[in-house]
Amino acid sequence: MLDYLRTDPKLVQEWKSTPEDKRQTTFGPGFIRDKLDKRDGFTEKMRAAHYKRLCVLCGHPTFAGFAMLRPEPNADAHMGPPSLLEGCIQELVQASITAWQSFMRFFQPKTLSDYKARVFYLEKQNGWFKHVFDKPHDMTAVNELKKLIAQLE
Repeated sequence: MLDYLRTDPKLVQEWKSTPEDKRQTTFGPGFIRDKLDKRDGFTEKMRAAHYKRLCVLCGHPTFAGFAMLRPEPNADAHMGPPSLLEGCIQELVQASITAWQSFMRFFQPKTLSDYKARVFYLEKQNGWFKHVFDKPHDMTAVNELKKLIAQLE
């Protein structure tokens, strides 16, 4: 949602003022995913698949979600099995990459050290992004920032 709202500052006011009964249509998860996929040129509907996995494993009561609490069929409930836990951790990595991309706009760098840390993070994030989403970021702006930092040093 934060990622979508940052595409146009007017959307924030529209989101705030839309009545709840219309908000799900205008700003519902499916609508937002479709808009972001279109903006980013994604055609594989990976955001929808990610959302569905989180809903099934963690967000909504489902048989697959409850299965995470049982290591074997008919066994007592407790955390497990590892294969489902691994899936949750993978989803957490994907969600954290996307969340930090939205949140880091609120923490603008002020010092040379801040800019160096931002570049370092963006380079590492790009490696994860390529691994997780199979599509690299455009690093043109990051490379220009690296050149500027080198001149300032």
